[in-house]
Amino acid sequence: MYLFPLMLSQLFHDTSVNQRREGYQVIDLDEEFKIKVPALGCKMTDLEVEVTDHILTIITKAPQLDLPDNAKVVWQEFILDNSKLSFNLPNNANVEEIKAILEKGQLILTIPKLKPSKRLVDIDIA
Repeated sequence: MYLFPLMLSQLFHDTSVNQRREGYQVIDLDEEFKIKVPALGCKMTDLEVEVTDHILTIITKAPQLDLPDNAKVVWQEFILDNSKLSFNLPNNANVEEIKAILEKGQLILTIPKLKPSKRLVDIDIA
């Protein structure tokens, strides 16, 4: 069944106020979700990740360019801008165990899935 893209769009709904200019990826794996967000020129100190009420928010502060005083940028292909990107996380996301790394210009968030509880409930039939 091909409900996957529809389910992901409903579960990982982007609630951002500002539109990001770069694309991001949400990947559903067996044991975890991954969110990959471009973070060109950013250091971990330029990024904030927070979760409140199952809403994951990524705040990116515009990185400072390390240029000499007499230098002037005459062409730039990517936008260095403050931004805020938010997602409604699904109920099976383990928000207590989220990990973030910055690798090759991408912020990669790993969100483990909660194990489904298998609970047997006896129901008396009258």
